[in-house]
Amino acid sequence: KRVSGMMAQFIKWTETVDASIDSTELKVVSRQHVYSGTLDAVGRLNGKPCVFDWKTSAGIYADMGLQLVAYAQAYKELTGVDCKLGIIVCVSKKRPHLVTTQEFTLGKRLLGKFLKLRQEFEQEVAA
Repeated sequence: KRVSGMMAQFIKWTETVDASIDSTELKVVSRQHVYSGTLDAVGRLNGKPCVFDWKTSAGIYADMGLQLVAYAQAYKELTGVDCKLGIIVCVSKKRPHLVTTQEFTLGKRLLGKFLKLRQEFEQEVAA
């Protein structure tokens, strides 16, 4: 029952946006920066190439953009398509299953932040 309610709200949201999905659950690899992952979806939002990430968490946080920019970089290496836009779409598990979204600009500054945090993590693991 909960999942049905969440999906109903998600479907309502999709009817309010100009979006199309080209691929879902796509495995991507950044050979340049040596990481991989599976992005939820990639397509277009308002006519612009976009990385989509679906969440069912308590909210959307600024650091979630780091995941989007990492996926966008790996996707660019794979396809040549430069996604400068990412969106988190969060459907709450609690009733009334609100849908919240946040768009992120996926550029060099955010990628640099991701790569710096990744480097710090690797140094911590190696220590």
